[in-house]
Amino acid sequence: MKILKILLLLTFMLQTFTFANYPEHKDNYVNDFANLLNEYTSPALRNKLLAFEKETNIELVLVTINSYREYAPQLAQSLRGNPFEEFATKLFNTWGVGNMPENKGIMLLISKNDRKVRIELGRGYEKHYDEIMKEIIDKDIVPFLKENDYDTGAIVGTDEIMKKVVKRVSWSRYYMWEIIASIFVVISLLSAMIIDRKKHPAIFWMLLGSAGILIGFIISSILSSKSSHDDSDHDYSNFGGGSSDGGGASGDF
Repeated sequence: MKILKILLLLTFMLQTFTFANYPEHKDNYVNDFANLLNEYTSPALRNKLLAFEKETNIELVLVTINSYREYAPQLAQSLRGNPFEEFATKLFNTWGVGNMPENKGIMLLISKNDRKVRIELGRGYEKHYDEIMKEIIDKDIVPFLKENDYDTGAIVGTDEIMKKVVKRVSWSRYYMWEIIASIFVVISLLSAMIIDRKKHPAIFWMLLGSAGILIGFIISSILSSKSSHDDSDHDYSNFGGGSSDGGGASGDF
């Protein structure tokens, strides 16, 4: 019985020690908890990031804090990697930044007193984007932050991030699978017309059935694409439930 009480006490102490009170987001695009931005920068950034999400379905949020230790003091004692990066990943996942299923959310985090900045990436980004984000931090963000010019650092940083993560593709590539499916539909229908239905009924119906399935796929895909670009069906007041596995880059200023 005593052993059980001791274990319960240790469990409670461990939970208390590891407790982290991550801040609640006030906005999906700009959360200036450290009050680093002037009265003009915040609304301008918010409008820009909102328009960016509407165009690309990519959630990009800017966050400023005084220090991560205010929210997760236990991370300062962490023996695993970089505590600031660990905080950024957990904050990203707590908020659920990024729309599913693409999971390409982005968080630009600036910590004033820690003199650190990080770009946290959702799980949907390939590994080479870490190097791209590192270059943006070193060349486009840190020089301004070193001069305490947080407004310019935030503006230029978000601009460069948006440029680097958006890939414009041709119409034919965007609808590649629909085009391939359409070709097979034509082939299936022509084959069904050519063969002798009475001699090969099974093949005839198989071809018609395949064409029907492919037509259904094409219609469903087009309607899904249209729906994903319909602003009326998208809730821009909440994050999309994305997550990060620690991808991204950090820098000191």
